[in-house]
Amino acid sequence: MKKSSSLINDILWALFSGLVLGAVTSALSSGNFWIGALKSGLLGALLVLGMVRIWRLVGAGQTLAVLMLVTFIIRIGFGIFLNQGLPVLGFDNPVQNAGYVFSDAHDRDQAAYQIAVSGEAWMPQIKANIAADQYGGYLALSALIYGVFSSDVQRPLLMVMFSAAVMAAGLAFLFAVTSRKWGGKTALVAGWIYALYPDSILLGSSQMREPLLIGLTCLLLWSVLDWKINPFRSLIFALIISAVTCLFSIPAVGASATVVFGSVFFEWLSDQSDKKTRRLALIIFAGFLCLVGIAGWYWLKESLSYEFTMAVSGSGWISALLTQYGEQFKLPMITFYGLTQPLLPAALVDSSLPIWKGIAIFRAAGWFFIIPFLLYGFMAVFNAKKEEKRSTLIFISLALAAWILISSLRAGGDQWDNPRYRTTFLPWIAMLVGWVWMRLRQGKPHWFWRIVTIEVVFLLVFLDWYLYRNYNWGPQILFPYLMLILGGIIMLIIIGGFLWDKKITGQKHR
Repeated sequence: MKKSSSLINDILWALFSGLVLGAVTSALSSGNFWIGALKSGLLGALLVLGMVRIWRLVGAGQTLAVLMLVTFIIRIGFGIFLNQGLPVLGFDNPVQNAGYVFSDAHDRDQAAYQIAVSGEAWMPQIKANIAADQYGGYLALSALIYGVFSSDVQRPLLMVMFSAAVMAAGLAFLFAVTSRKWGGKTALVAGWIYALYPDSILLGSSQMREPLLIGLTCLLLWSVLDWKINPFRSLIFALIISAVTCLFSIPAVGASATVVFGSVFFEWLSDQSDKKTRRLALIIFAGFLCLVGIAGWYWLKESLSYEFTMAVSGSGWISALLTQYGEQFKLPMITFYGLTQPLLPAALVDSSLPIWKGIAIFRAAGWFFIIPFLLYGFMAVFNAKKEEKRSTLIFISLALAAWILISSLRAGGDQWDNPRYRTTFLPWIAMLVGWVWMRLRQGKPHWFWRIVTIEVVFLLVFLDWYLYRNYNWGPQILFPYLMLILGGIIMLIIIGGFLWDKKITGQKHR
């Protein structure tokens, strides 16, 4: 009786919320308002009902409800702002005139609507639009949503609503996993990082496939949460979720499934007391990682030459430096450039339109806020306690570092694809930052603040360089000397930190 009562209550709330969402969406779209409000409202009601039921499934806590609500509303609001603001405030081109941030989203969304209303077989059209969607899954899903809920006129905000709902649902699964493994406080921090990370907001308020990939990754994490109790059921659920994700991106599911499988493996390994069993398991797992690495390299190497060419041609100073100092520095220079994207000094100095300057600063500030936590976390996990699932933390941090590096290689210095690939690992970014945040509250975070100091020096040095390059402000420092100055200051901070720690340790032992 209680379950049926909660379901009826959830349906009523979903219908009310759907009507509001439908009215707003229809009012901001073309076409008949009442038809649009009814159909959009129905989709909104289904999405809200799905989110509420997922919230109940994972625990139905008040904190989680707030996090999910914030995640959903921010993305809906930002999506409306972009949809309505870009045609007025953006550049005069077909993508922005239609209210899209990403050209990929624009091309796929237009193709999806045409397929939905064509009245012809979908499969040949999906194959014909492979340039708009390599795997076809998200194109088909978009066409289905348009065909059922917006066949009279295209309403791009419906896909924004879908992206926002999937991101909010994914947060519920991530919160449940993190809370179980590292506690509610860590889960709270991870939830806020997930909800407020700028690239997560930008992607979650757009018609992109990344929100769906992130949501499915969180679901995959949750599906194996009770693997010790029911390993067969966990395996079946994980395989089904992975198979569904393959419809949207095979490399993404390969990477996420590897990390999820590895996390389960190290949890299992920590319970094994027999040394021979542990040794044999580690050898088998190392062989598995080698196969994954080989497959990943074949996927990666196909695009390296093209992406490096695009990075060099798209960045005047990278091209000039390579011409001056030689092609042998191409790989490290473009990788380093990719790791810093979106670069905050460049965003601050950029003379673009206000809306794009604001987006650039927003995204760059988010990435550079995260960097110290990640760098500190990559080191701190090796000193974690066994009860903190140290081996799992180490594996996640190494996998995350590898994926960030791969993203930089795969997309070079691209300011859009590189961060987009990186953000698909948002669940693990949020987890690691949440764990680091709680660790910093428990001890003296000297090295964390030293990393922050290094980052501030890096930003100031490159801000000066960009100001002189763009506006002839400040002292002129040639790039090789700039790197020497930066490297020297970083070495002083690192060596000084070690000497200070050694001195303090020596005083304690006296």
